[in-house]
Amino acid sequence: MRRSREEIQAAILKSCVSDKLTLSQLMVIQNLSYNLLKTYLAKLVPAGLLGYEEQQGKRYVWTTVRGVAVLKCYRNAVALLNGYPSSCPLLIGTGEDRKETEMLTTD
Repeated sequence: MRRSREEIQAAILKSCVSDKLTLSQLMVIQNLSYNLLKTYLAKLVPAGLLGYEEQQGKRYVWTTVRGVAVLKCYRNAVALLNGYPSSCPLLIGTGEDRKETEMLTTD
């Protein structure tokens, strides 16, 4: 089964959370060609979701604080869509999640 763009982007963010990775390492981990990886980096780096630097001839990427927050929101959205509970900060305190649940159960 093929991965969607969003799944690939989330997987890239997840791979780089704990450590800086070289582009080669990220290509192997995510099974992406160099050209495809460059396409995704061209979107994620300017958005501030990934950091990028060159050191001693090697190019490194890592997930930024903003990228970690986006990854958490993505995971929460997937959990909600699959019917699992979520601790999404966007829903906490709004009361909207309770109202919608009540509407669905009364129909």
